[in-house]
Amino acid sequence: MSTTSKITREIYSRMQAGDRQAFDRFFSRHAARILVYIQYNMGRRLLRKLDPADILQNLYLHIYKDFKSFSERADRLGIQMALIRMADQEISEAYRYHFKVEKRDAKREATAAFLAAEETGRADPLDGLPKESTSVTAQVVRQEEYQRILRLLKDLSPLERYVTVARVIEGVSAQEIAERLGKTRGAVHMIFARARDKLRSRAGSGRVKSGKL
Repeated sequence: MSTTSKITREIYSRMQAGDRQAFDRFFSRHAARILVYIQYNMGRRLLRKLDPADILQNLYLHIYKDFKSFSERADRLGIQMALIRMADQEISEAYRYHFKVEKRDAKREATAAFLAAEETGRADPLDGLPKESTSVTAQVVRQEEYQRILRLLKDLSPLERYVTVARVIEGVSAQEIAERLGKTRGAVHMIFARARDKLRSRAGSGRVKSGKL
């Protein structure tokens, strides 16, 4: 599988056979960034109801129960994008359950929350870190990659964080982010460039570009 080059064939065959340990190894490789994405896209109302780690745990269980569907999606989209799409579905289902709505534009709510935080200085979703959950999600909350991403993002303003997560983790184009925020594409490029400079300064070395932090 070209999109899963970093995952050995052995792990995949073990996952297909239902090996839970192989699932844990696979999930821990990718889940830290997905957990950050979940935090940023739940919106304030849902964050008051659920811990982001609960969404992550449900996502993991769905992959475990139906790995075939996930692997087919990962082949089409790539592993990270497949996980993001599944996270979006989990967030939407949580909205339907808790707020009794048929459809919910979670990204619109998240965007509004970040704009409000930018304008008023109120706390954003990163200020409410997930509590340790059970099973593999507890390992993700504790792992160094997750904590490293949080430390880097803490130096950014809410708007810079929003743009960075959308560009780097979600892989959204500058044009789409501009449409979400009601800004020009040039303004989004400037926001991301400013955020990237801050991240580079904090990291001390290395490049921050689409797909990497």
